[in-house]
Amino acid sequence: MDAFEALVRSAPRGEVLERAPLRLRAIDRTAVFRFVDDVDARIDPAARLLHVRSASRVGRGDLGANRRRVSAWLRELSQAWGVAWPPR
Repeated sequence: MDAFEALVRSAPRGEVLERAPLRLRAIDRTAVFRFVDDVDARIDPAARLLHVRSASRVGRGDLGANRRRVSAWLRELSQAWGVAWPPR
């Protein structure tokens, strides 16, 4: 979770709101209109998985911004850990 928290904090508009050993709650703002997107992450130690969710607070669509953000973060983590992304 430390590595994921560092990614969120390094994002230009990312802000960590709450951190627990296996959970993280944050926000990130879109570049142009500064819309707030909620980011939630949870580690499942038994399954050895990191679950990440990013969703817009306002509107019906985000033109793929949340998917791109999460994919970029997971790609960075996978490179740091030496695992393939996306998983096969």
